[in-house]
Amino acid sequence: MNYSRAIFILKIALPLAGVFMLSLVFLWPYLENQILESTEFANLSHPDVVENRMLHPRFMSTDENGRPFELGAHWGKQLTENQAQLTSPHGKMTNAKGIEVDLKSNAGTYANDQKAVDLTGDVVLTTSDGYKVQTEAAHIDINTQTVDGNVPVQGEGPMGSLKSQNGFTVVERADESGKILTLKGKSQVIINSKAAKEN
Repeated sequence: MNYSRAIFILKIALPLAGVFMLSLVFLWPYLENQILESTEFANLSHPDVVENRMLHPRFMSTDENGRPFELGAHWGKQLTENQAQLTSPHGKMTNAKGIEVDLKSNAGTYANDQKAVDLTGDVVLTTSDGYKVQTEAAHIDINTQTVDGNVPVQGEGPMGSLKSQNGFTVVERADESGKILTLKGKSQVIINSKAAKEN
Protein backbone atom coordinates (compact mmCIF):
# COMPACT_ATOMS: atom_id res chain seq x y z
CA MET A 1 0.00 0.00 0.00
CA ASN A 2 1.51 3.35 -1.08
CA TYR A 3 1.55 6.48 1.07
CA SER A 4 -1.17 8.35 -0.80
CA ARG A 5 -3.58 5.43 -0.59
CA ALA A 6 -3.02 5.13 3.17
CA ILE A 7 -3.71 8.85 3.60
CA PHE A 8 -6.93 8.47 1.59
CA ILE A 9 -8.18 5.56 3.78
CA LEU A 10 -7.38 7.43 7.01
CA LYS A 11 -9.31 10.48 5.79
CA ILE A 12 -12.41 8.28 5.48
CA ALA A 13 -11.87 5.96 8.46
CA LEU A 14 -11.13 8.58 11.10
CA PRO A 15 -14.34 10.60 10.62
CA LEU A 16 -16.39 7.39 10.57
CA ALA A 17 -14.76 6.23 13.83
CA GLY A 18 -15.54 9.61 15.37
CA VAL A 19 -19.19 9.38 14.35
CA PHE A 20 -19.37 5.83 15.76
CA MET A 21 -17.87 6.85 19.12
CA LEU A 22 -20.15 9.87 19.36
CA SER A 23 -23.22 7.70 18.61
CA LEU A 24 -22.11 5.17 21.21
CA VAL A 25 -21.89 7.88 23.87
CA PHE A 26 -25.48 8.98 23.23
CA LEU A 27 -26.93 5.48 22.79
CA TRP A 28 -25.09 3.79 25.68
CA PRO A 29 -27.77 4.43 28.39
CA TYR A 30 -30.39 2.84 26.12
CA LEU A 31 -28.16 -0.13 25.26
CA GLU A 32 -27.28 -0.61 28.94
CA ASN A 33 -30.98 -0.81 29.87
CA GLN A 34 -31.57 -3.38 27.13
CA ILE A 35 -28.68 -5.50 28.37
CA LEU A 36 -29.88 -5.35 31.97
CA GLU A 37 -33.43 -6.28 30.97
CA SER A 38 -32.30 -9.38 29.08
CA THR A 39 -29.63 -10.60 31.52
CA GLU A 40 -29.97 -12.01 35.06
CA PHE A 41 -27.08 -11.18 37.35
CA ALA A 42 -26.10 -12.98 40.55
CA ASN A 43 -24.57 -10.62 43.08
CA LEU A 44 -21.90 -12.85 44.61
CA SER A 45 -21.13 -10.24 47.27
CA HIS A 46 -24.53 -11.04 48.85
CA PRO A 47 -24.92 -14.83 49.25
CA ASP A 48 -28.56 -14.46 50.27
CA VAL A 49 -29.58 -13.64 46.70
CA VAL A 50 -27.78 -16.60 45.16
CA GLU A 51 -29.93 -19.73 45.18
CA ASN A 52 -28.11 -23.02 45.44
CA ARG A 53 -30.73 -25.56 44.40
CA MET A 54 -30.24 -29.32 44.49
CA LEU A 55 -32.19 -32.09 42.81
CA HIS A 56 -32.71 -35.16 44.99
CA PRO A 57 -30.34 -34.05 47.78
CA ARG A 58 -29.30 -36.64 50.33
CA PHE A 59 -27.90 -36.06 53.80
CA MET A 60 -26.37 -38.73 56.03
CA SER A 61 -25.49 -38.36 59.70
CA THR A 62 -25.39 -40.22 63.01
CA ASP A 63 -26.84 -39.55 66.45
CA GLU A 64 -24.78 -39.15 69.61
CA ASN A 65 -24.59 -42.94 69.91
CA GLY A 66 -23.41 -43.50 66.35
CA ARG A 67 -26.73 -44.75 64.98
CA PRO A 68 -27.37 -43.80 61.35
CA PHE A 69 -29.78 -41.17 60.11
CA GLU A 70 -30.64 -40.59 56.46
CA LEU A 71 -32.56 -37.72 54.92
CA GLY A 72 -33.45 -37.11 51.28
CA ALA A 73 -35.83 -34.85 49.34
CA HIS A 74 -37.19 -34.18 45.89
CA TRP A 75 -35.73 -30.68 45.88
CA GLY A 76 -33.36 -28.82 48.15
CA LYS A 77 -32.44 -25.16 48.45
CA GLN A 78 -29.49 -24.01 50.53
CA LEU A 79 -30.61 -21.17 52.80
CA THR A 80 -27.37 -20.70 54.74
CA GLU A 81 -24.08 -22.53 55.10
CA ASN A 82 -25.68 -24.98 57.54
CA GLN A 83 -29.38 -24.94 56.65
CA ALA A 84 -31.30 -26.33 53.69
CA GLN A 85 -34.96 -25.98 52.73
CA LEU A 86 -36.48 -29.24 51.47
CA THR A 87 -39.41 -30.18 49.26
CA SER A 88 -41.00 -33.60 49.92
CA PRO A 89 -38.39 -34.70 52.47
CA HIS A 90 -38.16 -38.33 53.53
CA GLY A 91 -35.80 -40.04 55.92
CA LYS A 92 -35.01 -42.90 58.23
CA MET A 93 -33.46 -43.37 61.66
CA THR A 94 -32.85 -46.44 63.82
CA ASN A 95 -33.36 -46.53 67.58
CA ALA A 96 -31.46 -48.47 70.24
CA LYS A 97 -33.69 -51.54 69.84
CA GLY A 98 -33.06 -51.67 66.10
CA ILE A 99 -36.52 -50.38 65.18
CA GLU A 100 -36.49 -48.23 62.06
CA VAL A 101 -38.52 -45.02 61.91
CA ASP A 102 -39.43 -43.68 58.46
CA LEU A 103 -40.50 -40.07 58.11
CA LYS A 104 -41.92 -37.95 55.33
CA SER A 105 -43.75 -34.65 54.81
CA ASN A 106 -44.56 -32.02 52.19
CA ALA A 107 -41.78 -29.66 53.22
CA GLY A 108 -39.07 -29.21 55.79
CA THR A 109 -35.72 -27.75 56.78
CA TYR A 110 -32.50 -29.47 57.78
CA ALA A 111 -29.95 -27.78 60.06
CA ASN A 112 -26.64 -29.57 59.68
CA ASP A 113 -24.88 -27.79 62.55
CA GLN A 114 -27.69 -28.56 64.99
CA LYS A 115 -28.49 -32.00 63.57
CA ALA A 116 -32.16 -31.07 63.52
CA VAL A 117 -35.03 -31.54 61.08
CA ASP A 118 -38.29 -29.57 61.00
CA LEU A 119 -41.12 -31.18 59.01
CA THR A 120 -44.33 -29.43 57.91
CA GLY A 121 -47.43 -30.48 56.00
CA ASP A 122 -48.79 -34.04 56.07
CA VAL A 123 -46.09 -35.32 58.40
CA VAL A 124 -46.13 -39.11 58.64
CA LEU A 125 -43.90 -41.20 60.90
CA THR A 126 -44.02 -44.99 60.54
CA THR A 127 -42.05 -47.61 62.46
CA SER A 128 -40.88 -51.05 61.42
CA ASP A 129 -42.87 -52.59 64.32
CA GLY A 130 -46.20 -51.36 62.92
CA TYR A 131 -46.91 -47.88 64.30
CA LYS A 132 -47.99 -44.81 62.33
CA VAL A 133 -48.22 -41.21 63.54
CA GLN A 134 -49.74 -38.35 61.53
CA THR A 135 -49.52 -34.63 62.25
CA GLU A 136 -48.90 -31.31 60.48
CA ALA A 137 -45.58 -30.32 62.04
CA ALA A 138 -42.80 -32.06 63.93
CA HIS A 139 -39.28 -31.27 65.12
CA ILE A 140 -36.67 -34.03 65.20
CA ASP A 141 -33.46 -33.83 67.20
CA ILE A 142 -31.18 -36.33 65.48
CA ASN A 143 -28.64 -36.51 68.30
CA THR A 144 -31.15 -37.52 70.98
CA GLN A 145 -33.75 -39.00 68.59
CA THR A 146 -36.37 -36.79 70.23
CA VAL A 147 -39.51 -36.09 68.19
CA ASP A 148 -41.68 -33.15 69.24
CA GLY A 149 -44.83 -31.49 67.91
CA ASN A 150 -47.25 -28.82 69.12
CA VAL A 151 -50.20 -29.36 66.77
CA PRO A 152 -52.92 -32.05 66.73
CA VAL A 153 -51.62 -35.57 66.26
CA GLN A 154 -53.09 -39.02 65.81
CA GLY A 155 -51.49 -42.43 65.73
CA GLU A 156 -52.23 -46.12 65.67
CA GLY A 157 -50.42 -49.42 65.93
CA PRO A 158 -50.49 -52.92 67.46
CA MET A 159 -51.00 -51.55 71.00
CA GLY A 160 -53.96 -49.29 70.07
CA SER A 161 -54.56 -45.72 68.93
CA LEU A 162 -54.17 -42.18 70.24
CA LYS A 163 -55.18 -38.59 69.59
CA SER A 164 -53.97 -35.33 71.09
CA GLN A 165 -55.02 -31.73 70.48
CA ASN A 166 -51.74 -30.02 71.32
CA GLY A 167 -49.11 -32.40 70.04
CA PHE A 168 -46.73 -34.93 71.51
CA THR A 169 -43.15 -35.63 72.55
CA VAL A 170 -41.23 -38.87 72.12
CA VAL A 171 -37.92 -39.25 73.99
CA GLU A 172 -35.63 -42.19 74.49
CA ARG A 173 -35.33 -43.73 77.92
CA ALA A 174 -32.06 -43.11 79.72
CA ASP A 175 -31.24 -46.84 79.68
CA GLU A 176 -32.16 -47.02 75.95
CA SER A 177 -34.76 -49.70 76.73
CA GLY A 178 -37.47 -47.92 74.74
CA LYS A 179 -39.30 -44.65 74.18
CA ILE A 180 -41.44 -42.44 76.42
CA LEU A 181 -44.47 -40.87 74.73
CA THR A 182 -46.03 -37.75 76.21
CA LEU A 183 -49.30 -36.36 74.82
CA LYS A 184 -50.04 -32.65 75.16
CA GLY A 185 -53.44 -31.13 75.88
CA LYS A 186 -56.73 -32.98 75.64
CA SER A 187 -55.93 -36.53 74.57
CA GLN A 188 -57.55 -39.88 73.89
CA VAL A 189 -55.80 -43.23 74.14
CA ILE A 190 -57.38 -46.56 73.23
CA ILE A 191 -55.44 -49.64 74.35
CA ASN A 192 -55.62 -52.96 72.56
CA SER A 193 -56.00 -55.13 75.67
CA LYS A 194 -55.04 -58.32 73.88
CA ALA A 195 -51.83 -56.85 72.52
CA ALA A 196 -51.06 -55.29 75.92
CA LYS A 197 -51.33 -58.65 77.67
CA GLU A 198 -49.05 -60.29 75.12
CA ASN A 199 -46.42 -57.63 75.79
